Amino acid sequence: MQSSYHFWLCLLFTLYFVAIGSGLRIPRFVCSRRKQISYTKQTLRLIKLPEHSSTRIIFWANRANSRYEFRTVPETAYKFETDYYCCEGYQGSIYDCQPVCTAGCGDNRHCSAPDQCSCNNGYIGNDCTPLCIGCGIHSHCQSPGECACDTGYSNNGGSGGCLPVCNAGCPEHSNCEEPDKCVCIEGYASSDDGSCQPVCSQGCPEHSSCSKPGECVCEEGYKRIEDGSCQPICSQGCAPNSSCKKPEECVCDEGYMSSEDGSCQPVCQQACPAHSNCSKPGECVCDEGYKIAVDGSCQPICSPACPDNGSCLSPNVCICKPGYVLSQNHSLCEAHCPESCADYARCVAPNQCECYPGFEMSQVEQVCQPKCSQDCSNGFCFAPDKCACNSGYLMGPNQTCEPQCSSNCIHGKCIAPNSCECEPGYRFATDSKDVCEPVCEPACELGTCMAPQLCICQLGYEPTSKELPHLCRPSCTMSCVNGSCVAPEKCACNAGYVPADGLNATSCRPSCSGDCSNGDCVAPEQCLCHSGYERTAAGCQLRLEVTTSTERQLDELQQKEPGTNCSSISCSCWRAWTEIEEAAIKCVNICQDAFDKPCVDLKLCSCDQATGQLLCPAEEHEQRLVCQATTAIRIDQQTEQNLGEAAHNSRRPAVGTSKWPVILAWSAGSFIVLLLIIVASHLYLKHRRQEAIQEQENYCYVLCNDKL
Repeated sequence: MQSSYHFWLCLLFTLYFVAIGSGLRIPRFVCSRRKQISYTKQTLRLIKLPEHSSTRIIFWANRANSRYEFRTVPETAYKFETDYYCCEGYQGSIYDCQPVCTAGCGDNRHCSAPDQCSCNNGYIGNDCTPLCIGCGIHSHCQSPGECACDTGYSNNGGSGGCLPVCNAGCPEHSNCEEPDKCVCIEGYASSDDGSCQPVCSQGCPEHSSCSKPGECVCEEGYKRIEDGSCQPICSQGCAPNSSCKKPEECVCDEGYMSSEDGSCQPVCQQACPAHSNCSKPGECVCDEGYKIAVDGSCQPICSPACPDNGSCLSPNVCICKPGYVLSQNHSLCEAHCPESCADYARCVAPNQCECYPGFEMSQVEQVCQPKCSQDCSNGFCFAPDKCACNSGYLMGPNQTCEPQCSSNCIHGKCIAPNSCECEPGYRFATDSKDVCEPVCEPACELGTCMAPQLCICQLGYEPTSKELPHLCRPSCTMSCVNGSCVAPEKCACNAGYVPADGLNATSCRPSCSGDCSNGDCVAPEQCLCHSGYERTAAGCQLRLEVTTSTERQLDELQQKEPGTNCSSISCSCWRAWTEIEEAAIKCVNICQDAFDKPCVDLKLCSCDQATGQLLCPAEEHEQRLVCQATTAIRIDQQTEQNLGEAAHNSRRPAVGTSKWPVILAWSAGSFIVLLLIIVASHLYLKHRRQEAIQEQENYCYVLCNDKL
């Protein structure tokens, strides 16, 4: 585990420096976040099995009654991946994140940052107006660097300033100051007829006129007085509250009228209200102890002021409004409700009750009940903003009443008191309303449904295929030679085969019912006689006829080099070479016709003189064949031709080179490699056994708790 950690750490640093060296850059305005994802990995686990004999390498945890074996089981693991996205305020592809302005930018602007607009090139200011240098008066910047006269102004096609244009011309004492607008010169003002008349800046008083700028003249029968006004002249004078309105004519001042005695008395157009009199024209004055009200009436004054819902009846005399009564200390006018208000309520107006804050009036009972701002589902409001849960519910962390189940809802949730609902992919176990078990469709065969649509095969079984994970088949760690795995760690021989050692079916040999004592049973009911014997109804019998010269030469070669020289013998059973000599015999098919496939074409093979093995091409690597059995039958022309070609293709060793040192060196190397493999396997199994025992105990603890 520690070496694996070091490996991944080194790999991470290597990728980091490679990224820096290659110039890897994250685009601007791109943010990243870590996202957790789940995946299934195969983990080696140490499984406890009952003791029985086996030829495989195993680790014995307890030689007395048990052993442990490694099995691969799926587990759910988690890893983190980096997810890149445009930062807040930006949108688009992570390779070109653009800022977003939610309100838009308008003309002559562009979005330069989130919700921040900037003027385009050549435009400035808050309104992003075009920028020009040197535009004169009455002109404007039409576009960046381009000036134009305002409407109603012209420079007569030249480069001078922009002047206003008055198409109808201007009267005397005036100039064209604005387009189609004439302005009188200083000291003159425009009259109704459009002409320019002299102006007296201080204005001329009544009964006078402005004869020239700044100079007024009084009319006939008027004279200028100290304040500059023109007053009519009354040679006899006028009475008080009257004035000379016209030459030799006195008139009472406004608001006064002439009395019988010739004096001028004040006039109030509307009659003065009660408790008042007319003291000035149009002004009534209240009597002592009264004051003018907003409606113009004279109201009595009470000091101190009357309380709320009270009124002043006469100076310093207060009375409460109807529906109100004076308090015991005579300082307040309190609302009066003839019928007493309900609990948690008060009288706020005549015959009107109102609930205290935090309470509300019920529609049916007409009583004040506590009010809760949030809905008290599965409960009731027993005080302002305080809920009490019904029986079978408890207050949850979000201040809502949640149902409670006396037993835990395993793989489910509590939807009502003591009522569970299974999660998706689960259903209630048999005779249970609180334990949910996963659902696998189709059902697991020879396995256990551990999670929705996840079958785990029983001990000693494995999934049939990825397409059919719910079907489990028996698993045999050893190879069933000429047989099949029919139960966990149990092989059965194929039809026509029997156990090679008579007991164990892990290695099966072909069975021949007849006598094959002087031959080899190379296939079911197929006996290949030894050299010098021939096949008869009674079995392999010694051949008595005289052999041909070719047969005698073959016999001599067999006596000299029995089954070792592939270039000079006729082999009746070629088999794949293996270091395990006790392996069952299985002859390869020699290519004769289409029914022999897969087969070996001897014409494509070559002979290795050093080892006496036949080297033939294969799909992945070169295949080595050795002769298992030879025969003295006549060598036909085709076989001689094939062997001749194999001998011609042989890789001959150098002259004088002995093959025994090569064989010894190869054997010593193989022994050393095998020894290293055994030692490494022992150390690895010892390390894994400690981890597996701990994981097995944890796994058993979880299963035991689930069963409880």
